[in-house]
Amino acid sequence: MPEDVEGMLDSMGFEADIGLLWDSMSAFATNDVETGVSASITVNDGQERRGHIEATVDAGPSLASSVSLGATAAGQMVTMRSEDREPLQHYLSTMVQFAKIRSSAADNIYCYIFTNMGLTHAPLYESILAWAALHLAHVKSSTTADAETRYQRASALLFDDLDAAGHVELTLVTVWFLLQYELFSAKGVDGFIRLLSYAADIVEGVFQVGHLSDIKQQLGPVGVRVLMWLSAYDGRAASFGNPCRLLRCLKMHPSVYNIIDNHGQGTSVDPMRAPIEFATAELRACLRLALRLNILKGSCLLLGRWRDDNMEHDAAWAALYSSLQTIKEEVEDPKVPAAKLAMRVAEGDMNVPTAANTLEFNRMQLLATYYSTIVLYMQHCPAALPTEVTDSTLADPSWPSVRDCAARIIRLSRHVALSRPNSPQAIWPQILFQAGVETDDPIYLSWVLGAFAQAEAWGPNLRKTRQLLERVIEVRRDLKAPLDIPTLMDGMGGPFIL
Repeated sequence: MPEDVEGMLDSMGFEADIGLLWDSMSAFATNDVETGVSASITVNDGQERRGHIEATVDAGPSLASSVSLGATAAGQMVTMRSEDREPLQHYLSTMVQFAKIRSSAADNIYCYIFTNMGLTHAPLYESILAWAALHLAHVKSSTTADAETRYQRASALLFDDLDAAGHVELTLVTVWFLLQYELFSAKGVDGFIRLLSYAADIVEGVFQVGHLSDIKQQLGPVGVRVLMWLSAYDGRAASFGNPCRLLRCLKMHPSVYNIIDNHGQGTSVDPMRAPIEFATAELRACLRLALRLNILKGSCLLLGRWRDDNMEHDAAWAALYSSLQTIKEEVEDPKVPAAKLAMRVAEGDMNVPTAANTLEFNRMQLLATYYSTIVLYMQHCPAALPTEVTDSTLADPSWPSVRDCAARIIRLSRHVALSRPNSPQAIWPQILFQAGVETDDPIYLSWVLGAFAQAEAWGPNLRKTRQLLERVIEVRRDLKAPLDIPTLMDGMGGPFIL
């Protein structure tokens, strides 16, 4: 095997008990391997999915050699080309940092996805490389042609996969990485919405099965996590005409919360399986709360687009208000130490230690998302609802004001940025942009703009988000009029997902 390919494979850090039984690759330990020699590699990811890989090395005098991995489990051929080496290394060294760290730097779900899923499913493998290549081009200030080619190849494989519903978990993870590409490129919303619609087709089909055990098996532990992430993206696109079918489906099938609980009962001590398990009740509670907040946030945006003066519309707002009041008690629960710490940060307590563990990080993000949802509610909800609809006074809820919510989001964001410096986890683009738009404090606004400027190395979308915020500030100062963000985007090259 050529040294470049061998080094690429070595850099993946395989261990026999987590996926590839690498000892069966001994035939490829030297460079004098004959063309066409193949060896068997067994895949066992610890779930109920086993496959068999035939690895064939096309040896030659140039760097054009490749390793083809054909997995019978997924029915897709994965070909490792020599030109994949750089984006592969970039993914494993840099892009995995975008995954939320659960307990240590080695405990990373993006590493798990690549070694246990990406190597046996071509659409996923290609989507991972497309995303990595796009970020690599951004870092090097080079052309994105290679990334675009990889993206087109990955999307074609995804949409042409006739058995996509047969391996739901792999399909949803593939959609996720293609959405990451769309988010990074910040060039329109059509591709983003198309991918979400495709994911909704798959998920609706899963829940039509009706049996909890079957749904759990089809989604898998990684699929459940990705489904929560996708629900957040579904809501983000609501302002651009996305019908939020995925959120509607999840709202109609609350059994998804039981699936979260069931997948959280893992007992494996294998550190490579840790990223996909929720071993504690606290972590499972965070995932449930995140999914519920995503649904509520998407509902605010959808209802905001629905401008009708009728009882059904008013009743929907009243129900949403009730849900936000209920979840407030859980997000701010003082009996949960991590939630109590997050509240201290939000309220401006300067004596909170900078370091934040995984649970504290999750709780701070949940609280920021909650305040973001409150802002949306107060912006879009009618000033008052008829008493026939609700006995509550929705015109003056017991919540912080919009300005106070923005300040709390910024305090939480600042604390996270201090606890995770030089990391893409240190910035929440959509929530922080929303806070920057709503704050009237020049010091806070200056910090937000600086945070976006500092984070620009992590993606071209962050530069565009900063430029959009600067444009918002300019328009608000000059016109003193309500802001229409999508319209402002049209004047900056077109809409994009924050």
